[in-house]
Amino acid sequence: MRISSLVVWILLPDCWAVTGPTQVSSHLGGSVSVGCSYESGYETYPKFWCRAGFLQCFNGHIIETTGSEATVKQDRVSIKDSHSLHTFTVTLENLTTGDAGFYHCGLVRTLLPDPRHSVELIVSPGTPTSAPCGKSVGAAQPGVTANECSVFPTSSDAVPSRDPQTLSRPTNIHFLLLVSLKVTIFLCMACAVVWVSKHYRRRVRETAQDRHVESLQLSHEGVTHSV
Repeated sequence: MRISSLVVWILLPDCWAVTGPTQVSSHLGGSVSVGCSYESGYETYPKFWCRAGFLQCFNGHIIETTGSEATVKQDRVSIKDSHSLHTFTVTLENLTTGDAGFYHCGLVRTLLPDPRHSVELIVSPGTPTSAPCGKSVGAAQPGVTANECSVFPTSSDAVPSRDPQTLSRPTNIHFLLLVSLKVTIFLCMACAVVWVSKHYRRRVRETAQDRHVESLQLSHEGVTHSV
């Protein structure tokens, strides 16, 4: 494991709480289903799908579950969570060229960073003649028509991989930027604590010196009066 990835793992232990395919593809007018897996303990957390932006989602979530297993559908996009399988599935229908790009599948947490996984969607102009999902995705599920591509983790992905080499490049960049931000904030806080501590000690010394001077003055005045 590289040092940078080890730092990410230490500072952000839940970075890889959500896993899935790094790239999916289908053709213009077709459909695609993306399965993203999550770790145990996040069953009732809302799951989301969004366009990838800088560090976070671009222009909010496209669709989001309520934390239950009920299917949520909006326009051409639907999402369904399976608590028992620890997998939520996002389906996009009637694909257009504008749908191509990077997306995030993730889960919503309160007052904490949202674990997410980056997926690139490729929309080809014509109907594919072979391997409709491309070489980087799983096999099509039974019952899937020629106009639909279904993407789920393969058997080798059944246990979420912690190897950073399996993560997509945008995901690594996003988390490394988050780590850099956290380190910067930590250093600023440390500097502030050191400055306050030094300032406090200086004030204590100055106060002690003032009290000592006052004590000497009082002692001198007492000696003068007695003489």
